[in-house]
Amino acid sequence: MDFNTNTFSKIAGYVEAMNEKDQKKLLDALERKALMDEANRLNKSVKKNDLSIQQVCDIINDVRTKRRRK
Repeated sequence: MDFNTNTFSKIAGYVEAMNEKDQKKLLDALERKALMDEANRLNKSVKKNDLSIQQVCDIINDVRTKRRRK
């Protein structure tokens, strides 16, 4: 617990010493990193498939045709 508190205090000290423009850049970089981490996590959960674009289009067109008939 002491390590985390000490680390956070050091980081906060460095950030407070920065000018506002640099703080904004740092915030943007941290937000981007969080979004990239989330995107990577989601990407790992996607199951691979071997369907071609043409197969997907054929399935979609088949479903649309069947819906029109109802």
